[in-house]
Amino acid sequence: MNRQSAQQFLHTRYFNFGARMALAIAGPLVWCFYQGTLDIGVNIALGVIAIGLSDTAGSFAQKLRGLSFANLYLFLVSVAVGILTPYAVPLLILLFILSFFFGMFALFGGRAANIGNAALIGATFSLSQVNDVTGAFIFSSYMLCGGVWYMLMALFFWRISPYRVAQQTLGASVEEVGKYLILKSTLFGESKFKEQIIRELIDQEVEVARQQQGSRELLLGRRSAIEGTSRVGRALVHILRNTVDIFEASMAKHYSYDELYRFFREYHVLTYYQDLLEHLGSEVQALGQAVSAQKQFVYQKEKTKSLIEALDEAVKRLKGQTLTQENISYFVALNNILRNCKYLHRLVEQTSRYTALEDRDLELETGVMDLSYFLPKSNIGWTRWAMNFNLKSAYFRHSIRLAISVCLGYLLSMLLHLEQGYWVVLTIVVILKPDYSTTKQRSLQRVLGTVIGGVVAIFMMQWNPPEELIIFLVVFTTWGTFSFLSYNYTLGVIFITPFVLWLFYLGNTSSVYLASVRIENSLLGGGIAWLANYFILPNWTHLRLKEFMLLGVQANINYFEAVVNFYSDKESSSEEYKLRRKDVHIHITNLMSAFQGLLKEPSRNKTFTSLTYDFVVINQSLAAHIATLAIYGPRLRGRYQLSILDKLKQEVTDSLQLSLQYLRGDAQGNVLAGERGSQLREFSGEVERLLELRWGELNTGEMPEESVKKKSHDLSLIRDQLRYIFENVEDLLFISQKIGALYENKEPRRN
Repeated sequence: MNRQSAQQFLHTRYFNFGARMALAIAGPLVWCFYQGTLDIGVNIALGVIAIGLSDTAGSFAQKLRGLSFANLYLFLVSVAVGILTPYAVPLLILLFILSFFFGMFALFGGRAANIGNAALIGATFSLSQVNDVTGAFIFSSYMLCGGVWYMLMALFFWRISPYRVAQQTLGASVEEVGKYLILKSTLFGESKFKEQIIRELIDQEVEVARQQQGSRELLLGRRSAIEGTSRVGRALVHILRNTVDIFEASMAKHYSYDELYRFFREYHVLTYYQDLLEHLGSEVQALGQAVSAQKQFVYQKEKTKSLIEALDEAVKRLKGQTLTQENISYFVALNNILRNCKYLHRLVEQTSRYTALEDRDLELETGVMDLSYFLPKSNIGWTRWAMNFNLKSAYFRHSIRLAISVCLGYLLSMLLHLEQGYWVVLTIVVILKPDYSTTKQRSLQRVLGTVIGGVVAIFMMQWNPPEELIIFLVVFTTWGTFSFLSYNYTLGVIFITPFVLWLFYLGNTSSVYLASVRIENSLLGGGIAWLANYFILPNWTHLRLKEFMLLGVQANINYFEAVVNFYSDKESSSEEYKLRRKDVHIHITNLMSAFQGLLKEPSRNKTFTSLTYDFVVINQSLAAHIATLAIYGPRLRGRYQLSILDKLKQEVTDSLQLSLQYLRGDAQGNVLAGERGSQLREFSGEVERLLELRWGELNTGEMPEESVKKKSHDLSLIRDQLRYIFENVEDLLFISQKIGALYENKEPRRN
């Protein structure tokens, strides 16, 4: 991590969370140290850890409700487990019930899942105590004190700076969009690794969509932001909305990059595009950093304008030298990309103004759009629980797997007479995830981090440092642990081992001995978690790929219909297509994430990885071309009579519906490729006639008729994108047919 990255990290929510946890743990430890009751301070710190890990960003009411329930569950569970600790069989039954019950909390979202984890972590801490009823209540009460202390401190900091986490999350999402733009700019340069760049773009789209969804939940879940009662909230909502538009414009795909490069390679005009997009990406990244740091962003608009002017001049010069009727489409593509870059420039400039919160003249109205529609619909209730109470549910299978693994871990720790055997259970609770790939990765990272952290801790303990220094090291490693666990899991685990060892050293336990025990127990817990995800009701990604594919195609159908409706229906609002845009980003991101998970599964599960990758790329390309069509909408809407768009929409949606049927294996017939493109050919013929008129004007030097010039240009934009959309639909149809045939062991055919 270089100096600039370190400075940026200081403004992230990860650093703030680590600092808050360090302060929450330092308070009781220091107080109890000077009171001579350090063992009580350690127990209070355990409560801080459990409840701190359940803390999720949100509104004041959400945090209060979530942390209150987490404290309640922590106390009740730790009391119950503490009382039954001397009784092996009843304890195993209780651990099974608790693990299953709290494992099912993942049904209701991230906040509920974290609350369930807090309860299970509290249960594992109670396993370290062999208590009677009184002792169980005393230990649980100390942990509850730590949990309540953390809750009060977290709510206090929220009141001081209610939008801080939202700003940091939004800033991170803006930065990811900037990285996407920089990566996209490399498509205009000379590279033999275009396939690798496309893969990296897909991965980056996943990250952008994930960050933007987190920003939506934080900002649009606040009444003050939606209703406009807070100036900061309104500004952040504007930044979020503009950032989504910037990302959509960044995704726009006006032409085949390979074809453009082959034609313009000797003229070097594409380097101007690469430089401009790279500059815009850097500016967007800097904008995100300014949002995270609560600073006003100063946009280098003059430099951007100079790059745009240089590009414009280069295109005009080349056009005057080489334009012919055969290559005019290439120049149309260059002009479209240039227009998109100008649009990006305006968006970035406008967004930069929203960082000037002290400017009271800045307009910050959020408009009439109901922003709450952009939030995921929560469905917390016993009905949903009952619907998932079967082996078809991934949540149910994970909960059963977790319950069996926890009981197996505790049983083995007893049979093997392991010291600190509850660490085995704690490792299982922390790293066992619903999918195989994440659990495998976390298991390896856990073992590696534990070994490195243990060596570091043992090395430092050779000098027998005083308790005051140990307390400082505990606080420091607390900050490192909770700052990096979400940012860089391996680094977080490296910090967590010295933190645990020094915390127990304060309780007069040998650090060297504890280090070896922790490494052994982490190895056993990680091994159980990995084997459980492999053998106990495994949740393989390849078995759910078809579901993600179906949802991805359906999202594109809805998106395309909404965009075409926006063109053809004057009553249609942009809210509908923006909602569909959000949905398509979510479903395509889920599909891309599933594909990434597939690559980490055993080789026997990768039966048609190549076809899946083709499907992912084509479906994403389809979304990009629909997004490009959407960008033209506000300018071209209502300008021309485009009744044929409704027929084109029907052709596209019918073909995509057939693709869905192939994937589901219930296609009853087929539509010939010639029939599928009839409306597009009719529309293209009309556009070609206009282009011939326009070319005639250019050849004869006649004064151009404005209506012909504008209409030929505008309709060619729509025609080109529709052509690419049809090409993607045809490819998607064929790939879907092949995938559906493989599922049913049939031989596909192409019309």
